[in-house]
Order: sequence, then C-alpha cells, then structure tokens
Amino acid sequence: MTDIDPGAEFSIGRSCDVSQDHDRDHLVVRIPLAERVDQDWIRWYQRLARVKGISARAEDLPERSIVMIDVYGYIGPDRIRT
Repeated sequence: MTDIDPGAEFSIGRSCDVSQDHDRDHLVVRIPLAERVDQDWIRWYQRLARVKGISARAEDLPERSIVMIDVYGYIGPDRIRT
C-alpha cells in the first residue's frame, strides 16, 4: 500500500447531472499518491473499493499515480435531520 503524498494538493471537482437529477450530482476528490503504482495495485484497489461499496478508482497518470473518489454531492431536504 502506498501513502498519500503529504506535500501534494488534493483537488475537488463537482459533477452535475445535466438533466437536473440532483441525486446524480457528486464531488470527485483526486488524491495524489506518494509513489507510483502498477496495474496489479490498481486492480487490487478497485476490488477493495467494490467490496466496500465505495465509488473509487486508482490511476497511474504520466505525472503521478492518484486515487479518485466519487462522493455524493447532493442531499435532499427530506434526508437532512436536525
């Protein structure tokens, strides 16, 4: 398992459903890793995410390896408790 790069910046983007279905809106969190990962590690990570029910993936990009996690970005008023 590689570590998160403590000196790198995380990026957070927003993805919106063009049909205005807010249940499909989500945030995409991009987390840089401290070391390069190979295809075996990427497959292992994808299986782990699937088993845990997390929408996540790992990629080895030309500039660095990253983990990307999708987080639901919309909570309907009926699901908010005070």
